[in-house]
Amino acid sequence: KATVSVLYWNTKTHKTRWENKVDRERRKMKPALRKKGLMGLTVAVCLMMVAGVWVQAVYVGQKEGNNVGSNNNGGLSQYSKTDGPRVEAGLTVSPYQEAGADADNGLCRLDPTTNSDPLTRPPHDTSPLTQSHAANSKSRLLGCYNANHDPTRTPAAVPPIWEPLSPYLDDVRRRVANGSVLVVWTPEKFMPPQGPGKNVRGDVVDAPTKGRDSSYYLKRYRSVWDVGYKVNGVGYHAQLVDRAALVVCFWERLHITKYLCRGEGARDNETVEVHFCLCRHCKEEFAEGLMPPKMTEKPVKKNERPQKRPITHKYTVTPRTSPPSCIEAIEAPWLTPTSVVAKLPYEGLHDNLPELLNTQADENGIVVVFIFNVFWVDHLHNIVYSMVRHARMRNFIVATLDCDSLKLCVANRLPCFNAERFAEAEEDIKTGGKGFTRKVTEELSWIKPRLGLKFLDLGFHFMMVDMDMSFWRNPMQDVTRRGIDFSHQCDTTNRLSVNTGFYLLRNTPASVALFNSILVFPPPSISDQNALKLALKYDHTHGASNTCLDKWLYNMKCNYKVPNSESRGDSGTRSFKWKPQQRNRDKFDWYIFHATCLDGAVSKINWLRASNAWFLDDLDNITKADGGFCVVTPTGETVHNVRTRTVHSARYPKELDDRYLQERH
Repeated sequence: KATVSVLYWNTKTHKTRWENKVDRERRKMKPALRKKGLMGLTVAVCLMMVAGVWVQAVYVGQKEGNNVGSNNNGGLSQYSKTDGPRVEAGLTVSPYQEAGADADNGLCRLDPTTNSDPLTRPPHDTSPLTQSHAANSKSRLLGCYNANHDPTRTPAAVPPIWEPLSPYLDDVRRRVANGSVLVVWTPEKFMPPQGPGKNVRGDVVDAPTKGRDSSYYLKRYRSVWDVGYKVNGVGYHAQLVDRAALVVCFWERLHITKYLCRGEGARDNETVEVHFCLCRHCKEEFAEGLMPPKMTEKPVKKNERPQKRPITHKYTVTPRTSPPSCIEAIEAPWLTPTSVVAKLPYEGLHDNLPELLNTQADENGIVVVFIFNVFWVDHLHNIVYSMVRHARMRNFIVATLDCDSLKLCVANRLPCFNAERFAEAEEDIKTGGKGFTRKVTEELSWIKPRLGLKFLDLGFHFMMVDMDMSFWRNPMQDVTRRGIDFSHQCDTTNRLSVNTGFYLLRNTPASVALFNSILVFPPPSISDQNALKLALKYDHTHGASNTCLDKWLYNMKCNYKVPNSESRGDSGTRSFKWKPQQRNRDKFDWYIFHATCLDGAVSKINWLRASNAWFLDDLDNITKADGGFCVVTPTGETVHNVRTRTVHSARYPKELDDRYLQERH
C-alpha cells in the first residue's frame, strides 16, 4: 500500500486508473495502518531517490510528458495516457498513446499478402546427381567464356573434370542455377590453422579457416560430387557444394574467378558455371592457360552491363519558401497534430513495402533508408529534420528492427516499414531475450544488404544512410552524376575502405550480383561492411564498379583525427588530438557530416552539437517560442499557434559538452 501511495503522489495530475485504485485502498486503511503506511512511504521514497529510479522513471517522465504535444511519441520514457483530447491555443490535439503492448492493435502483425518479405535463395540440392546421357557417353569440351561472356583461354583445371561430369551436365546446370556451386580450389594455397580471435563486442570466436584439409568442406557444405586431381604437378579439388562454400575463398583471401564452359552438342546458352579460388596474389601461374591473358583486380566497366532502371532525371532542389519560424509538416511530422494534418500519404503502409516505395521514391526511383531501433530516436529526429529542412529531400523511409521500434516510429508519424523479417536476431533473442539490445553489432548490420536486394528486386535504387549524421545540402546531383554501381563513403583514399554508413546502390545486374555475393557470409562472423570490402577485392565475378565519395563533401569526424595521436588516461580511456574544424554555418560546404570515430549515441550527439551541426536544437528553439509556432501543411495551408514539443530520450544531453571543443578528446 505504501508503494501504491508513491505512485499516486506522482501521478496525481493525471486522471488514470491508478488514482481510483489508490483512493479505494486509502479509504480501506484504518488510522493505525495509515500511520504504518506513512512510515513505509518515507522509506520507499528514500530508497528510490538513492537508486535514481525516482528521477528517471517518474519525475523526468512526468516533467517532460506535460510538455508533449500529445499525438507524438519521440522518446524512451513512459508516459501516462490522458482521458480525452486537450485544447492548446485553439487546436484540438489527440491524446498521446503510449507505444506499449496495449497500443499495438495488431500493428506488428505481418501481412502475408504484400511483397514485403526478404529474397530467399533456393536450397542446395543434396540428392545424388541424375544422369542425362548414357553413362558411357562423353561430351567433349569445346571451350570457355569469362564472366562477361567473352571467349577466353580454357583454364587447365577444367578438362580433367569435364569427362566425369559430362553424364550429369543437365543436372549440374540446374543445381548451379538453384543454390549450388561448382568450385575448384587448391588446398595447398589454404592458410595453416589459425587461432581464435575477437569480434567487435570482444567475444572470443573461432577462426573461420580450417587448415588445408579439403575434406572438411565436403561435409561442411554438403558436397554431392567431388574429385581430386593434378595438372602439371599442381593439386586441385573440384566440388559441387552449397553456394555458401564460396565464403571459404574469402576467409582464405583467395581471388574468385568464374568461367562459363560449353561442351559438344550444347546450345550457346547451355554453359556450366565453374568458380575458381586458386591464388592469393594472382601473380603465379599454376598451369598453362589457367588464367585469362589480362587478369586484373579492376571490376567490369559500368557501361558493359545495362541498368534495370537508369537514373535519367537531373535533380532540381526546390527552395524553401516557408517562414523560418514555421515547420513544414514533413520536416517534423511528430510535431504535426492530426487535427492539422489528418493523414500523411505514407501512413498505414508500414507492412506494404512496394506501395510505400512507390509513395516515397523520388523521380529517379531512389529511396533513402534509415535503419532504426529505439536507441537512436534522438538521431532519427535530427536526421529527418536536417534532411528535409536543409537538403530538401523527402524520399526516405524508416526501416524498424522490431515491434517496439515500429510502434515508436508510427507514433512519430514517420514513413515506417516493418523490417523485422530482414533483421538478423541477436544472440540474446535466441535464448529468450528481447533482442536488439545493443547499439551496434555484426548481426545488426546485415539488414542493409538484405533490404538493398529487396529494393532492387522491386525496381528501385537503394540509398543507405546511417542516422549518426546531419544534412546541410542536397547531395543527389553529385552522388548520381557518376556512372557507378556502388558509390559510398570511404574511411581512407582507398576505394576498398568502404563505409556503409552512406552509399547509393544503383539498380543494375552488377549491383545485384555484388550484394548477393556477400550473402555467403554467416552474419555473426563479420559485418556487412567488412564483407563488402572482401567482395570488392577478391570476387571478380560480380562485375560491379565502386568509388569513394569526396571525403570533405561527405564529411566525417575521422577526417580531423591527427595521426599517431592516441593517448590513454589513468583509467584506460583513449583520447586523440583533432585538427580544427569549421563551425561557422555560413561557411559550411559539406552535404553531410558523419559522426564517425565515436562510440555511443550520446557521444555522437555531443560532438555534432559541438560542431554546430546538431540541428535538432534549432527545432527545439522554434517550438519553445511564446505563442507556439506555425505548421505548413502539404497543401500549403499555414496553421498557427501549434504547441507541441519533441520528446527526447531519457539520456538526451541538453547542454553543450565543451570537451568536444578541446584539441584532445
